[in-house]
Amino acid sequence: MSRWLSWVLLVIASVSYAEQTKQTQTLVIANSKAWKPFSFLDASGEPSGILIDYWREYSRVTGQPVEFLLLDWADSLKAVEDGRADFHAGLLLSKERDRYLDFSQPILTIDTQLFLNRKLLGIDVTDLISGSHNFILGVVEGGFEQDYAQKNFPKLATLSFSNNQDLIAAAFAGRIDAFVADLQVANYYLQSTDQSDQFISVFHLYSGVVRPAVAQGNGEMLVKVAEGMDKIREEDKHRIFNRWMYIETVYPNYLMLIRTSSFGH
Repeated sequence: MSRWLSWVLLVIASVSYAEQTKQTQTLVIANSKAWKPFSFLDASGEPSGILIDYWREYSRVTGQPVEFLLLDWADSLKAVEDGRADFHAGLLLSKERDRYLDFSQPILTIDTQLFLNRKLLGIDVTDLISGSHNFILGVVEGGFEQDYAQKNFPKLATLSFSNNQDLIAAAFAGRIDAFVADLQVANYYLQSTDQSDQFISVFHLYSGVVRPAVAQGNGEMLVKVAEGMDKIREEDKHRIFNRWMYIETVYPNYLMLIRTSSFGH
């Protein structure tokens, strides 16, 4: 065998080994530790939820090992930015996030609502959020809803919490009068209490598309994520989503007048 041929074979073997090593290196995926039903730590401290199951399916179809780093919401974003995680399991795109993250294709759509303490239902909602009352709105620190509230309710006093579990616990403790949360998330936490009707969804604020994201400029990881997502079959994707209970909000008749008069549409 010639020296030149030996060199070529060595290069090919080295490239092949490097590719295999890349594939077997475990990817670290960040998200929230308390964003039920999408991403959370269960009673045993193990990662669970829709997005967890989705990325486990990604691992199955690609052969790529993954592990999860579940933190408070704001810290989950920092983990991607500072390299503790390879990418974020799923979040909404915003101008602020677009400065330091690159986003991939959609996974699912979420609906976000304004939840109000039942004792305040007799007061006009527009009046409440104008800031003219001693009214406190709860949001998750670093969440899209925090940015939304600051832009759309600038005169309203807000109180931020590390995660959704702390947010809703504060609502039941009387520390806040209302909160902004994803419909599925709020209902998941509210239905786990014996006072699930204490806070009522009074208005749909926005819908958003949940997408994975990598640190800005990490094009190689962005391609790797996208190529793997393309291998997940639609029927398997729906099977994962259908494992988790979806609760539709039905507005009581007495709220319809409030919603119509306060927000118009």
